Amino acid sequence: MKFSSSIELLFTEYPFLERIKASKEHGFNGIEFWNWEEKNIEDIEEECSKNDLKVVTFVGNVKGQMVNPDDNEIFVLGVRKSIEVAQNLDCKSLILTTNTLAEDRSVTALPRKISDYEKKENTIRGPFGT
Repeated sequence: MKFSSSIELLFTEYPFLERIKASKEHGFNGIEFWNWEEKNIEDIEEECSKNDLKVVTFVGNVKGQMVNPDDNEIFVLGVRKSIEVAQNLDCKSLILTTNTLAEDRSVTALPRKISDYEKKENTIRGPFGT
């Protein structure tokens, strides 16, 4: 069995890139992280290579909220960019979240009231169509 560590949450006593080595030292086979746009992907790739680890997954939605039909186009554009990054990292999966998070990790408010039904429908059929 293989295990990956979320280096956003584990080994936070270390600077971000040092968490990769700590993951290896603690027996993990891979790493995962959140927003890639805020990180140096080349440095992550180099540290993973040095430590014989894989990037297993990362958050693939860059802008927009999956639940908001007004965000469909920008959401999909961000995911497409993330797919390119994932391919370069030989990463086989992405985490797609329905909402975005604020700095304090709370869910970012929607710009308008959207019913739970509309959120569900857009998540199922929206950004990527059916």
